[in-house]
Amino acid sequence: MRAALLLLLTAIFGAAQTPRIDRVSNGDAIAPGAWISLYGANLAQSTREWRTADFNGAILPTALDGVTVRINGVSAPLAYISPTQLNVLVPSPMATGSVPVTVTTALGASAPATTAVQPVAPTWLAAVHANGASVSPSEPAAPGEQIVLYGSGFAAPVTANIDEFPVAIQFAGLTGPGLFQINVAIPTNITSGIWDLTVSAAGIAAPRLRLSIQAPEGPPVLTAITPNDFIWGQTAAVRLSGTGLSRITAVTLSDPSRLVLGDNPGNQGFQLTVEGNATPGQRTLTVTTPKGVSNPIPFTIRRGEPRITSLTPSTVWPGRIYPFPINGTDTAGVTNIELTPPTGIRIIGGYIQLDSATPTGTVQVRLRTPWDVSPPASLEVVPAPANAPAIGALTPITISRYNANIQGAFSERADYNAEFEFTDANGDIKNGARVEMLIEGTSASSGTIELLAKPGTARFTITKFARSSVSGPFPVWITLFDEAGNRSNTLQSTISVLWQ
Repeated sequence: MRAALLLLLTAIFGAAQTPRIDRVSNGDAIAPGAWISLYGANLAQSTREWRTADFNGAILPTALDGVTVRINGVSAPLAYISPTQLNVLVPSPMATGSVPVTVTTALGASAPATTAVQPVAPTWLAAVHANGASVSPSEPAAPGEQIVLYGSGFAAPVTANIDEFPVAIQFAGLTGPGLFQINVAIPTNITSGIWDLTVSAAGIAAPRLRLSIQAPEGPPVLTAITPNDFIWGQTAAVRLSGTGLSRITAVTLSDPSRLVLGDNPGNQGFQLTVEGNATPGQRTLTVTTPKGVSNPIPFTIRRGEPRITSLTPSTVWPGRIYPFPINGTDTAGVTNIELTPPTGIRIIGGYIQLDSATPTGTVQVRLRTPWDVSPPASLEVVPAPANAPAIGALTPITISRYNANIQGAFSERADYNAEFEFTDANGDIKNGARVEMLIEGTSASSGTIELLAKPGTARFTITKFARSSVSGPFPVWITLFDEAGNRSNTLQSTISVLWQ
């Protein structure tokens, strides 16, 4: 009984100490003369690298602390041992094909692991500068620099590329047992970034090697300025294009007279204002960085000739307010919109207002700058058609505003319910009709009305309403639309806040 138990315990605990190979490194294959790693358990009872005393002259050690490795029955030199990893040199020469790998320690031999031998099986060990420091994001290579690549499993001939750039091979060959050295020159025309180095050894591609490359920053180079054409009275956001522009410390104009640079010229964008009477013609701009001064980039100053290309709308009815965008060229310095004749018409921001008594006919619209006036564009005032919607008197508009503790301006992002009464002269205003409200000095609000139970009473939601006062009343203009989208006459009222 005791003998059987001893045999069982010996089998269990003895097997636990036997070396076991879980994985042979280097991908799917190994090559003669290449360094590989074996991973597993119980591969050694100690951890160390080879020492001088382990060598027999120039002959590499094939046993360290009783650990040996055989590949296809041939003893393999060892450089490092530990319980979980062995670094081993594949004997050379060695026939290609599937071969067994075994590890033997004082406690026994492992079961064989199988791997494939092929003539070349390249892997990378290191990429270093001439001073021995590793090529890394903190110490990148530079265009034109010669760096040294170390690998194993390589063989001549060797070719290399960095993406589409061919790489010159300065040297390629064995410089130690299993150590293949490749000296390459980084292309001079490559830019900064993380690049993939591809190397082929005897026609077999090595794994891609990621290289950090940093081009030395030289003086800034300007390739474009946008816009490059400026007119009197214009304030433009200027954008510079080029290289080496990340640390601009100054922007210099060849002739700064009547030109005003905005704040923060320390990046690629800034504002430029051209004052009236600036001398027309070409000027240049340069930028300065810690690396030097850029080449000059030209731009043009013009007097500017305002022109109207279109009016929308070009036909209007009396007694209404219309959005009135004016499309044109060289409009930067416009200070006034002139209407001839001006009877019963005025401009309110981006809107044109016509009194109910505005005479029909042609109105000439011109853009005026301090130094020029545009040719006229025609705006036709015609009678409103008989079926146009019409509204009568408006009651003052009230806004229901809750929380009387809130003071200050209305939020432009909040919505408010507004109620008013109106007279529908022709019965054209239906539930859901579109409404436009213009508050002088603020942006307009538009929406659809909800007809309430009381005849001629409507409610709609006001958006983007902001005033410095919170009570009112404020002057307001209301326009309603029929189902066909025809614009009613515009009536003035007031708007106030009801605190609740």
